[in-house]
Amino acid sequence: DRVYQHLNTKKSVVLWIEDVLDIRINEADFQNELRDGIILCKLMRALGSFCIPRIQQKPNVFGINENILFFLDALLDYGLPKYKLFNPPDLLHNNSIVRVVECLAELARIAERRGFHKSSVHFQDTPASRPKLS
Repeated sequence: DRVYQHLNTKKSVVLWIEDVLDIRINEADFQNELRDGIILCKLMRALGSFCIPRIQQKPNVFGINENILFFLDALLDYGLPKYKLFNPPDLLHNNSIVRVVECLAELARIAERRGFHKSSVHFQDTPASRPKLS
């Protein structure tokens, strides 16, 4: 059940990124496609974020880390809660693609709420995606 949900969310995230950036992503190699942070930084720029000062196009290990850190900072600025972010090793070292996918799904939800509708893929709010009120 959870595996099916993750695979479905991952497929939706891939389609959403493809629509937003007008690119094709190899879903089977999704993590490697994102690992250098270039697509992630381009995604934030496409959403109107000005928090990506530069994108390392042919990054070494330091440039890769810089791209990912710029992306994560831009997510916070865009309105993602800190607890929804993934950690760089989740992507870089294959620690948790689930966290990466959930983070990107939350980004898509927030982008839709802000009126960004370039994609035919829609992410509905679910109880798990809504902030918890105390």
